[in-house]
Amino acid sequence: MPLDSDDVIHWWGLTSDLKILANRTNQVILSNYDLTYLDFGYGGRRATGYRTHVSWRDLYKFDPSANNVNVIGGETCMWS
Repeated sequence: MPLDSDDVIHWWGLTSDLKILANRTNQVILSNYDLTYLDFGYGGRRATGYRTHVSWRDLYKFDPSANNVNVIGGETCMWS
């Protein structure tokens, strides 16, 4: 589906894939699930499929910005 230039994009994906949003005029809200997803790495049993561990220190260092992407904010994802 094509996007209008005034549409806000909510990005829920890998940080390494953000390059597909570069140089767009759209505003972007980041939900980088490789850096800010609270389920990853905690409790072991459910997180093993993702093979990722995100420490609290890494979560607090998260900077919701990206090169050439019009980021207006970030969001932390959590399943309960």
